[in-house]
Amino acid sequence: MLFRFLLVLVFLSFVDRVFADGKTYPIVERDAIEEIEERAKNVEPVIKKKIEESQEKFLNFTGEPLKKASRSYSYYVDPTYTVEKDIYYYDRNTNQWKVLYPKGYKFNPLDYVPAVAPDMVIFNPCDKAESAFVENMIKDNPLNYMLISTGCPLKNIQSNFQVFFLTKELKSKLKLKETVSVVSIDKQKKMILVKVYAVKGGKWWM
Repeated sequence: MLFRFLLVLVFLSFVDRVFADGKTYPIVERDAIEEIEERAKNVEPVIKKKIEESQEKFLNFTGEPLKKASRSYSYYVDPTYTVEKDIYYYDRNTNQWKVLYPKGYKFNPLDYVPAVAPDMVIFNPCDKAESAFVENMIKDNPLNYMLISTGCPLKNIQSNFQVFFLTKELKSKLKLKETVSVVSIDKQKKMILVKVYAVKGGKWWM
């Protein structure tokens, strides 16, 4: 199928080259089909190599890296956001643009969360101790957790649950530095709680 597709592309390129100036040229030595087939054979290995390189890059993707914690601790993250510039809305009654949220306005996104989101567990699936610790943590209520991988290539992840990858933005906003980190919402304080566990032998240590 790929070869036929390439054959069509090369043929269209050949036709465009031949008729670009409105003139026609006689075929002197080789049949046009033979020339097209030869070009397609030369192009196919290049495309195949590019596909293989893309697949390898995808399978080696690890997400943003974190180091393994040497001690257990916890901290809070204030999600309060400050509007950096005026946000406008269009008032149809007056046919004018008006300020909805002025620059400097602060709000807490947690005030608008209708339900408590699942706890996020950031760990290295390639670390056997961390994997055992996480499996034991979520075994009773796996749907209450969102697993996020860091430092482990996709091709090496073996899990019965859906695993996401740590992004640069999430790492920055939650001030994540070490694994295993468990992120949850403290509704009373209206803040984000991050608990970091120093894991060894499938158990966590202070």
